[in-house]
Amino acid sequence: MAAGFGLDSGGFVEAWTSREVVGDTWRDFAWARSIGVQAFPTVALEQPDGLRAIARGYASAEVMYERVEGVLPLEVGATCLLGEPC
Repeated sequence: MAAGFGLDSGGFVEAWTSREVVGDTWRDFAWARSIGVQAFPTVALEQPDGLRAIARGYASAEVMYERVEGVLPLEVGATCLLGEPC
């Protein structure tokens, strides 16, 4: 797949499987769990009162647009905080 994007496939595999990249990936997963992410992809907006989930798992562009519109004015109850059910 990397070659299809004009990348050196051997170099890509070497970098992707390096100790540094694997460690960074596990640290990212741990951070995501620490803020309540339980599904991928998860999209969240940072707000003054915390992160607000826009999508947990697949959501169409239309649905995400509606959810973002609901969060930006910070209307009470427009969306949920990460870690709480929507």
